[in-house]
Amino acid sequence: MQQAFNDFLEDVLHEAVVILKDYNIRVRCISLGKKLGIVESWKCIQISNTKNIFYRIGKTKPRKGPRKGQEYIAIDLVMDGYKKQVFVPLLKKREIIEKKLGAALERELPNIEATGQYRLKLIIPDDVYYKKNVRYAANQLAKFIITTRPYLAELGVV
Repeated sequence: MQQAFNDFLEDVLHEAVVILKDYNIRVRCISLGKKLGIVESWKCIQISNTKNIFYRIGKTKPRKGPRKGQEYIAIDLVMDGYKKQVFVPLLKKREIIEKKLGAALERELPNIEATGQYRLKLIIPDDVYYKKNVRYAANQLAKFIITTRPYLAELGVV
């Protein structure tokens, strides 16, 4: 099952990169799986020159919080260590971003953010994987990047 999910993520990344090219967005996919044959549950996409700001997609099952015990696919915009420079300014644009996405974004729990981990998450139902709906997942990933990238550019990190 893990290898099949790894293949699903590889397909999602490939299709998202094709979509993003139409918007003149160049990305770097950071995936050890392709190079080393490692099975990964998360794939990373970098569009920023700052290595600690990137997108990732993967499956998760939180042990705490409101989604405790639920398995789902998450697309994260990771901004670890950039609270004042990137995370807080993006939070001010959160309502606009959510309106453009047509979906709510989630944050990490306060105790996680207290450790310097700052993420905005777009949740995708887990059945997207079980239905092998690569196109839907790739569209959601691309839409998240297309929607948030201009705000990252305003902050000078793209």
